[in-house]
Amino acid sequence: MVLGFYGLRQGNLFVTTNVALDLEKASEQPQAPMTLEKREEEFIHHLLDHMKNKKPYLDTDLNVAALASETGVSPEFLSGILNGHLNRNFFDFINSYRVEEFKKQVRNPANDKLSIIGIAWDCGFNSKATFNRVFRKATGLTPGEYRKQAF
Repeated sequence: MVLGFYGLRQGNLFVTTNVALDLEKASEQPQAPMTLEKREEEFIHHLLDHMKNKKPYLDTDLNVAALASETGVSPEFLSGILNGHLNRNFFDFINSYRVEEFKKQVRNPANDKLSIIGIAWDCGFNSKATFNRVFRKATGLTPGEYRKQAF
């Protein structure tokens, strides 16, 4: 009851004001392209070079903290770059490299005798179900279909 009394003495806390907003006009206005800060742009180049040269995605236990440590940033910064600038979450980013590595390895004649799942394991996947789902999403084909087309 005491709170009610003080609430009444307070007056009108929630003042209603009309704000004119034309939603159609607001949505038509072009968005200015997001510019990367110099540090973010440099990091993206560093990250992509690291992925190409060091191939950390081949490690089946790779996680965001380990990749952040390898590239000298915090996990939060790395995650922010991936989500905000590369439009991918960590697993989509890593798995895209793994799929490309698989595609390269399956076309290598030296791997003719290896099973599909064996090649997938060598490319960093640690789950057959995940590999099949990710590969099909990326290519539109099953790994077996892709292998047949590669030869």
